[in-house]
Amino acid sequence: MAVHPSRPFAPPAQRVLIVFSRWPHFAQGKRRLAHTVGETAAYRFQRQRLDALRRGIGRDARWKTLWAFSGGGSKFAPSRQVFSQSRGDLGERMQQALHIAKQRMGRRCAVVLIGSDIPAVRADHILEAFALLGRADVVYGPAIDGGFWLVGCSGHRPIPSLFDGVRWSCPDTLNDCRRRLQDLGHWSVREGACLADVDETLSPGPYCAPVF
Repeated sequence: MAVHPSRPFAPPAQRVLIVFSRWPHFAQGKRRLAHTVGETAAYRFQRQRLDALRRGIGRDARWKTLWAFSGGGSKFAPSRQVFSQSRGDLGERMQQALHIAKQRMGRRCAVVLIGSDIPAVRADHILEAFALLGRADVVYGPAIDGGFWLVGCSGHRPIPSLFDGVRWSCPDTLNDCRRRLQDLGHWSVREGACLADVDETLSPGPYCAPVF
């Protein structure tokens, strides 16, 4: 795929971060994690991660943050910053979230979407993704398990159909996304830091400490 020459790095007013998450409910969501660590620990992990993101990355003035929830969360942040995920599979819901961000914040915005279950994510990773979108149409943050923890689109072109034919929750997820962009043709892509998301177990440390 072609790589564009460096384009202007989007100013803060034109950078949008979406935190894409299921709203935590006890004994719902994170089923593989709950199976290994128990329902209470899995629920606390989900609540703690959202709280940590809101206090940190969510308040960073270098971008505007939106929260896309399924199953609740309407009062988590000011109403203009929160919206409900659409129906459909994971790809359809993420695709729609990217479109909603453009509708709300402007079609020229660079938009980056992350999950809420990446303990190692830092503001520098988000800023790097926006910087990469100055040189490419699409950016991915690879996950160690073969998926991705971040996806973003520049403000220079309409958002492509990123996820058609992608197999989810398997070691080939990101490879399917790469192939999808190759099939579309003429879409440049860059990749940022490779991080781990939490699906089945928790490592000791402050990121996984309970909030309550």
